[in-house]
Amino acid sequence: MIKKRWLLLLISFCFLIGCADIFKKPEEKFKKISLGMSKKEVLSALGKPTVAKGAIRNKYAQIVEVWEYTLALLADESKGAIVGKKTLTVITAGARALKVKWVRKDFWLYFYDDTLVLWREVGDWGQEIDRIYEYKFDKPELAK
Repeated sequence: MIKKRWLLLLISFCFLIGCADIFKKPEEKFKKISLGMSKKEVLSALGKPTVAKGAIRNKYAQIVEVWEYTLALLADESKGAIVGKKTLTVITAGARALKVKWVRKDFWLYFYDDTLVLWREVGDWGQEIDRIYEYKFDKPELAK
């Protein structure tokens, strides 16, 4: 009987640890990045991109590479989001995690010469290629 209780407790603990991670804000990762970071630094801060969106040589002969990161964010009207904001116990949050509504947000990170020069929420890729072609990227001044 005691073994069953410990096993049940262990399984419950593992479930709750997994559910508790749901309420961490994925957008907090983007606070770790800044213009001027190398690709390696961005990979360290954000992990692997969802996809390498593409690369283009613009009219200034600059090769610009675009990485895409997809975040699943809690919707404001979601019951799970409200519980996540107001609940103090992990147990209740874990039990309500199934009612969470997610909003998908995509972000593009632009690299020129292995340096992060721009990042923003996704737009239309067809129009973006024209913008990249016309825009001259300058490397940001690094603070010394």
